[in-house]
Amino acid sequence: MYLELTDVENEKLSSYRESIKKLMSAKRYQHSLAVEEQAYKLAQIHGGDVARSVTAALLHDVARDMEPEKQLALIEKHKISFAESEKKERALWHAGAGAVYVQECLGIGDEEIIGAILHHTSGCANMNLTEKIVFVADKVSKDRNFEAVAKERKKAESSLEDVIFKYVKNMVSSLVARNRHVSQKTLETYNHYREKITKQKISIAS
Repeated sequence: MYLELTDVENEKLSSYRESIKKLMSAKRYQHSLAVEEQAYKLAQIHGGDVARSVTAALLHDVARDMEPEKQLALIEKHKISFAESEKKERALWHAGAGAVYVQECLGIGDEEIIGAILHHTSGCANMNLTEKIVFVADKVSKDRNFEAVAKERKKAESSLEDVIFKYVKNMVSSLVARNRHVSQKTLETYNHYREKITKQKISIAS
């Protein structure tokens, strides 16, 4: 229970937890709870909307354990901002399907929550604060154990954008190294935050 939220908002979160628990593996469910916890911390630090941040974080992987064909079917059946370029990058499908699922099956119409779920894997240019919080929370949640995650988790407390840029840069490098398709949105995210970080460094240096 979050003291910042109303009883109704806390009850909704509890209901969402019960709903997604039936849709995913135990490991995926624990990851979702960990991302929710991390998003709560980041929302407090950065002045984000707690209700939107924790809700989107909890639900970000709601479609992750669906069969890929069902993920793509959801995307193609319902109107959603999902370009042909993104359909070639299979790892992005669950984000689009999840954005559709929370609208169709959970009755969520909040655009910030939907956007944060839609963009939590590839990001997008000029993300709003809720989208940044969920994107970063997913990458540095306490269940992550990759090398240097503790450093990135700490960095997220001072700069969400630094963590976003580092992750997207690594994602693009990994896709290129494996001769995989890089979606237009992923490239736009990389270019947007590369430019922002570069300008910030020049500003500090001068």
